[in-house]
Amino acid sequence: MFPGVAAAAPALSGIVLWAVWGSPFALVGAVMGPIMVLAHFWDSRRRHSAHVRRERNTARLEADAQIADSTALAERDRADENRRHPSVDAIVESRSWAPPLDGSTLIRAGSVSRDGVAGFPWRINVSSGVAVVGEGAAADSVVRSLLVGMTASLGPPESSGAKGWSWPNGIRLSRFDDSHCAISIRCHANTIKSITHRGTLPEPIDARPDQTRGWEGIVAMCGARDEPVEWDDRAACAHGVGLDSAGPVSLDPSSHEPHIAIAGRTGSGKSEFVAALLSDWAERFPPETLSWVGFDFKGGATLRPLAHLANCRGVETDLDAQNAERAWIAIAAEIVRREQHLSNEGVSGIDESRSVSRLVIVIDEFPELLRQVAVSSEIIGSIARRGRSLGIHLVVASQSVSALTRDGLLANLTTRICFPLGGAHEGAMFLGAPVKEIPRVGKPVVGFPDGSHRVIRVRCGATRGVVRQRDGTRLSPLTHPRLETPLRGVDGFGLIDDPRVTEPTAAQWSPSDGDIVVIGRRGSGRSTAIAALTRGIAVTHTSTAEEIARASGVVVIDDVDRVYSEMSDRERLELVARIDARRLGESPPTFVMSTTRWMPRVHGVPRNVVTLSTLSRDDHVVTGEPSDTFDPQASPGVGSWKGKRVVIYARTDSIVTEEIP
Repeated sequence: MFPGVAAAAPALSGIVLWAVWGSPFALVGAVMGPIMVLAHFWDSRRRHSAHVRRERNTARLEADAQIADSTALAERDRADENRRHPSVDAIVESRSWAPPLDGSTLIRAGSVSRDGVAGFPWRINVSSGVAVVGEGAAADSVVRSLLVGMTASLGPPESSGAKGWSWPNGIRLSRFDDSHCAISIRCHANTIKSITHRGTLPEPIDARPDQTRGWEGIVAMCGARDEPVEWDDRAACAHGVGLDSAGPVSLDPSSHEPHIAIAGRTGSGKSEFVAALLSDWAERFPPETLSWVGFDFKGGATLRPLAHLANCRGVETDLDAQNAERAWIAIAAEIVRREQHLSNEGVSGIDESRSVSRLVIVIDEFPELLRQVAVSSEIIGSIARRGRSLGIHLVVASQSVSALTRDGLLANLTTRICFPLGGAHEGAMFLGAPVKEIPRVGKPVVGFPDGSHRVIRVRCGATRGVVRQRDGTRLSPLTHPRLETPLRGVDGFGLIDDPRVTEPTAAQWSPSDGDIVVIGRRGSGRSTAIAALTRGIAVTHTSTAEEIARASGVVVIDDVDRVYSEMSDRERLELVARIDARRLGESPPTFVMSTTRWMPRVHGVPRNVVTLSTLSRDDHVVTGEPSDTFDPQASPGVGSWKGKRVVIYARTDSIVTEEIP
């Protein structure tokens, strides 16, 4: 509207002026005014259109630049990720690639698109197993990619077959449906159809299979040794615990390097290292010089296969925590024996002794041992502090560094073997300082007391029996296995089951030792104990006041509390007086009594008490036995005698019984 008004106003003004003055120039002005207004209007429109076009072009160019930058950034990210996680095809074309063997479980299975850019690595976590289901090129490619990646990261598979592969740490790659695998990848022909995580529904995935030409050679390369030395099972047996660039490495227990700590996550190679260490010692040290006791608290998988070595003096596992506790009691007794022996020799430590050999305590899964055998904690701390001079050394393996730092233990474990842990910080904390070397599966960083570090490749074959042992006499175990009721007796009335000695000793009693009382609940084996105590002795069995009053020699009163309850008050006083007479120096019969509970009036304070299974700890302690010998689950015929566990001999028919008068 405004341009029309602006054009009409000059024309009307010119006509009015022409009408008033009659000048022709007024008509010229009336014509030129609208022309100029219209020209200015069209010029403004033209400039506005040009500006709009320029703005649009600029916006389009900026958008194109942003797209180009995003694409370039995505391509750089793709290239970077493919360098870090190459496909089989890229590995084949590379001459410098080497398997990382870092224990990672994020493995490339193919490629995916991201932000419109194809070819990014598609990685999955195989730690709980993965199954590839289906036939065709896609399934074959995914299996080959995973096999190459898992072998490059975890090492060669432990077993393989038509149905798949498995690794020593329990990870599986299956070619068919497998309930043991947490992830299933389904393929058809050339397409990856879906991925299923345990407990979820199948999820479609836009993934593509990689090219996997030459995968067999890559798998073989991953399984090959990459050290510039000859290495096979036969040669490995003569090369210490492992090899590095300088040659064989051996770690011997000594006063300068007394204890060894081993840390690494599951599957990193700790067990193989322990096997290599013990095998190396068996090859170089006779049993009389160095021996070891093992505590394997993951079922014995590591140390049980090495129990045949002559240097072994016993292997305890979490499958029998009671025997493991007995072994620690025996170790505590061994500490005392060595202190006494060195004192008798007049020397300050094992380096000056000519008769004391070195003993190594090997512990696998250290936190689990502490949890199940509480008594071990204090003894381990004592060995860490004092074992150097006594010739008792520790080899402690754990998945957690924090477990080794409790009570200052790690400060005394001066030689440290670091396998892959949770991160570089944890490894630096364990080794005591940051190191340039990165520990890998089967290739730990060894930290020495002087602060130096070496990366070694752990020897292979130690767990398969290829060990050339030194000749020597195998030492007896530190303690004997927990005893149960023997079938027949040899000497005494039973065996004292003391874990502090290597062999059980006979439990002895004779009538000249005075009265004896067998205490235990019904079914605890009291009658068997009396039969064992009186074996070969002429005895008189009594069950009434009259029989007791007339009896002489060795008198048996089985179930004395029942007999006592059936007596009159006068008869009870006579019984107590008759029993007290011996304690007063007279010569009455020697009484062998059994009862279900302690009876102070009858028993007084006899010197000889066999305590079998009682109803409560209080019933046990009141007999004079220490609280720690109370065992509510004890078998019949098993109890305590003079503060030690005793196993009564089984009942026989060799008892000589006099007629009851």
